Amino acid sequence: MNKFFLLLCCLGVVYVGFQTGEGIFQRGKKQEVKLFHPEREYPLTEHRLFTFVVYASNQAPWCERSLESIFAQDYEAYRVIFIDDASTDATYETARNFVMKAAQDSRVILMRSETKLGFCASLYQAMEHCSDREIVIPLEAQDWLSQERVLFRLNAAFQNPDVWVAQSSAMAYPQYQLQETDGLFAFYAALLKQVPLKDLFFEGRPIYAKEACFSSLGNLAKGRIRQFAEPFLFANQAGFSASKKQQGIVSFLATSEPLVEFPQSSPSFQTTDMLIFSYDRPLQLYALLESIRHYISGLSQLSVIYRASDERYASAYEELQAHFPSIHWMRQSANPHKDFKPLVLQALKGFSSPYVLFAVDDIVVKDFVDLSHCIDAMEKTGAYGFYLRLGAHVKHCYMIDQPQAIPPHLSFGEGMFAWDFASAQHDWAFAHTLDMTVYRKADVQSAFQRLNYKHPNRLEQSWAQNQPQQAIGLCFEHSKIVNLPLNMVNLSDCRHSHFMTTEELLVKWNEGLKMSIDPLFRIENPSPHIDYTPEFVSR
Repeated sequence: MNKFFLLLCCLGVVYVGFQTGEGIFQRGKKQEVKLFHPEREYPLTEHRLFTFVVYASNQAPWCERSLESIFAQDYEAYRVIFIDDASTDATYETARNFVMKAAQDSRVILMRSETKLGFCASLYQAMEHCSDREIVIPLEAQDWLSQERVLFRLNAAFQNPDVWVAQSSAMAYPQYQLQETDGLFAFYAALLKQVPLKDLFFEGRPIYAKEACFSSLGNLAKGRIRQFAEPFLFANQAGFSASKKQQGIVSFLATSEPLVEFPQSSPSFQTTDMLIFSYDRPLQLYALLESIRHYISGLSQLSVIYRASDERYASAYEELQAHFPSIHWMRQSANPHKDFKPLVLQALKGFSSPYVLFAVDDIVVKDFVDLSHCIDAMEKTGAYGFYLRLGAHVKHCYMIDQPQAIPPHLSFGEGMFAWDFASAQHDWAFAHTLDMTVYRKADVQSAFQRLNYKHPNRLEQSWAQNQPQQAIGLCFEHSKIVNLPLNMVNLSDCRHSHFMTTEELLVKWNEGLKMSIDPLFRIENPSPHIDYTPEFVSR
């Protein structure tokens, strides 16, 4: 009898493991059996805050009906973010007038995009206006809610801590046929903030279809999804083809892994280390270091590897060190091609931050930037790097003297945007650069150990040939640095302005002069490098 009872228990464990997909036999891994019960009803203890994100693109004939169904809800704790995505009809004006007429302007935020972003990018952008515990309901402006108690029903469902996402079926209009797809989707804002940006790009371009966002959210909340069989939404198919709704999603596969616990998106406030390379340009290096001290925060350790051709330059560098004593200075030997790589690896090993950025001595920082914000954005999005040299105004490639297109991108955060390197060209296509990009040190260290290089130019060239796969870059809308290629110190085919030789700049240095950084403040440079005539002032 006891043996029979034991056998039944074992069979029960096996059954639970197969049914949940999370048991001890899943993919050969031993895991703790974790069961969620999103279908359970819990007592009503609070009124959750809901936020409708209404996406509209040329939907003037339908947006009033969509908004009216929201305003008719038998529930008070909600607000609306209405996004007009570059409509060419009267969508924005129609929505604004209806909101004012319904006296609902206190609970509606109206947003307007001048350039087409698509559903996913618009929704991602709206998350900047949502707290983690707000429950977001995306709604296309041609669709509308099916009843007045949708929010009441959702509020009851979200009392259950095992519910992170709720999903309903839809009623197709004008066919009035029940369908499982295109239903209402509701989720905590914190979930979408955890979606890796690469999940929102397909073949190098931002995905327009909402299914991209919903697929990733479903992966993150696996097991914590409440399904409603009844339709909470009328899915308007009058003039909207299914193929258009699925645009860009045909072979999409989300990469998000299920979350173990509810995500917390508090800022990290991490700092980064920095390594600068300089060769016979103490005056230009002074301008870089002065601009760093003036404009940059969130910097931890700073090291400089410098090379001096003779004692005149060495003496100038020694004077420079007196101005910046907190920096770790590393001088190259008489055989610089042999010690450059060892010094680079030594510097990286000595850095304590998990993040690092590099710079060369012809850069000047031109605007304020907190590097901890860059790191925080990288951690939230899973981006490969944060590129201070790029911005929406960088539409020309200096090195080949050719125009370059801004790649398709997603806007988010405080004046930031993201792009996929697969769709970029020229300056925007280089994932690896020594021009002040924040990287994870773990992504850099092994490559620098493996590559062959004898000076910074060769390092950058070798590194550029090892592009990361499916990488997303981040930058500010306005770039924070500018390169001033006044001269050339290494044999290279790189373009430069021939303005002043290093000898002529050394004379200026010995006269007690420096290059003024003030005229460069927030300069709108059309390319990362520019021809520039500097102003020299007393140090």
